Amino acid sequence: MITIEDHQIYGGMGSAVAELLAKKCPKKIEMLGVNDSFGESGTKEELYKKHHLTSKNIILAVREVMR
Repeated sequence: MITIEDHQIYGGMGSAVAELLAKKCPKKIEMLGVNDSFGESGTKEELYKKHHLTSKNIILAVREVMR
C-alpha cells in the first residue's frame, strides 16, 4: 500500500490508512508526503521536487514496494 499526500505525513491520510490496515489486514505501507517540515513557499513543482513527490519519485516508490 502506498499513500501519497502533499502535506505532512504524520497525522495525515497515510496514518489513518496505516491504523485501519493494522487492525483489519496488516500490510506493508509506504507513505509519501512532506516529512516533518514546516510550511515553505515555492511553486507546486519546486515543492513536489524537494519533497520527492514527482511522478518519477512515485514510480520509484511503487517499484520498491513491489519488490
